[in-house]
Amino acid sequence: MGHQRKEAGNMVQSTQPPERSSFALTLDGGAPEELLKAGKYDWVSDYARQIVDSKFCAPREAEIEIVLLAPLRRSSDEGGTSRDLMNLADVLTRYDPPEVGDVLRFGAQYPDEQRKTPIIFPHEPWAGPHGPSFVLVLRTDENQVRGLSYAPYSGLLDDWWPVPRIAVRRSGGGAGGKGRRMRAVQ
Repeated sequence: MGHQRKEAGNMVQSTQPPERSSFALTLDGGAPEELLKAGKYDWVSDYARQIVDSKFCAPREAEIEIVLLAPLRRSSDEGGTSRDLMNLADVLTRYDPPEVGDVLRFGAQYPDEQRKTPIIFPHEPWAGPHGPSFVLVLRTDENQVRGLSYAPYSGLLDDWWPVPRIAVRRSGGGAGGKGRRMRAVQ
């Protein structure tokens, strides 16, 4: 069902996706190639490598907390449940976008998390050579081997896989806090 919160004694339907878990990232100052090796991925897609090469920057913060969000559930007309799509602009009113280095550090420090469901990181998108923009995704393939992949960037974050989690930074932590916001694609 939908995510509810109590407000002034009444239950209110929240439009924000629920937090599923949060993770502190240890900053090691590693270069992209070192972080890719530390991740011990079974495979890295060519586009993912291009995104890392073009978008990686050294961390500016000492502490970063990554929050994993899950899609909202709501009752469907047929009596089952369906999910609402997460809107990136709404999500970024409460959280900061991750950076490419966050993806690599998260994959190295919490390798089993991507075995549960794909984790999409809506960092500053990389413009592919043939038009669309992409962001990094930690996921497994059909044989459950870990990989660093990519997904098309859009303002609706969870339309890529059936049950993804979305990784964002706790507001005030990284990416310059509330002052540096990414514009969501509509």
